[in-house]
Amino acid sequence: MRNLSPNMERYCCSRANGITQKAAYRASYVCAESSDNTVSREASLLEADPKIAQRIKEIRNEAAKDIMWEIQDAARPLLEVLEQTRPVFARKAANDEIDNSARLAITESIRILNELFGMDGTQSVDTDGGVTIVDDIGD
Repeated sequence: MRNLSPNMERYCCSRANGITQKAAYRASYVCAESSDNTVSREASLLEADPKIAQRIKEIRNEAAKDIMWEIQDAARPLLEVLEQTRPVFARKAANDEIDNSARLAITESIRILNELFGMDGTQSVDTDGGVTIVDDIGD
């Protein structure tokens, strides 16, 4: 959205980065002499502008894409290791040949992946040598 003033763009960037309306307004406009009520009112008016709301959304969406790309890049090696070790783990589990360090390594890898993707999952290793993942994602 190119028809925003530089002040409006600064305001949108601040808001997209989690700054409060009042703080974003103060950082974007000359208002040192303005009362808190005036700043609140002006910030609320800006926030109600559909162009402002759209620009904040655009900035947040771009940031989310960048973060997702970084998460995928970080997770790729872990996913590859898990994928490559799955047949070995399954075979050894079937023969009761899995030691505790292997269980811990796999469980820890899954915990890290859950953390990267924002899932607050609880991981546990069951007594049959398999890994059970219980997450909090609803149906």
